[in-house]
Amino acid sequence: MILRYIALGFLLVQLKLLSAPAAEAQCPQSLGGRLVLHLADTTSTIACGPSSVTCESGLTVSGELNRAYYVFVILLDWYIFETQGLREVQFGVDYDAVVGSGVDVSGFQACTGTTTMIGNWPEPGSQIRITYPFCIDPDANPVPLVLGWFRVIAHTPGSLSLGSLGPNYGQDQPGIVSRLILCDQTVKLLDPVNQGAIGLGGAIGNNPCTLIADPFEGPCCLPNQTCQEYWSVACCWDQGGRRLDYMSTCAQCATPVLPNTWGRLKSRYE
Repeated sequence: MILRYIALGFLLVQLKLLSAPAAEAQCPQSLGGRLVLHLADTTSTIACGPSSVTCESGLTVSGELNRAYYVFVILLDWYIFETQGLREVQFGVDYDAVVGSGVDVSGFQACTGTTTMIGNWPEPGSQIRITYPFCIDPDANPVPLVLGWFRVIAHTPGSLSLGSLGPNYGQDQPGIVSRLILCDQTVKLLDPVNQGAIGLGGAIGNNPCTLIADPFEGPCCLPNQTCQEYWSVACCWDQGGRRLDYMSTCAQCATPVLPNTWGRLKSRYE
């Protein structure tokens, strides 16, 4: 049943792209990629690189208090609808920054390649870019990839997310956008619903395997008080904007603004 819903979601996304305005072409989005989190005991071992952990095998996104865990970061289904190989993966992390409140992170171990830190990784709001020494062929390696793992513990309920811990995982406020960089340097953004989260002590986690990415665009209220119509949540987040429901209009931004075109937005930053 889940696979049927996922297939329906892919079909809706494809139809969306066929009818989307030209602005959407400036913000390419991965149609299949999921960056999931899998919770495991610190006695468990999941090898780096190709992994047997899949949506079908089951992901654990909930755990107990006062118990140390490894949180594995696994890339699933990145190769769907892709002809180019994978060269880099960039993602961030968000959790309660107060020590002893919610999830505490004691470290992160990357699996392979060269790592570039953006901010004070792995503190909340920071990001990491993992660059592989070679191009990963989507046809030769159509399997999940383990990118690394966090070591965590929580003494009070809390969550750790690859995106945002805000309401609706960033629908109401900007969050971190994970991205794939292909071998031809094309950047593909991941839909926020496809970014995983774990919850400890009864806090909410997010299993992207059970959800379908939003196939619709909507108004994006940008920080410079302009509005871009027909943008996905990922594209809006990437520009620091707040994405409204697809039934909304630009007039419903907190500070009402006129719709803008991608060309006019781009000219502001050149």
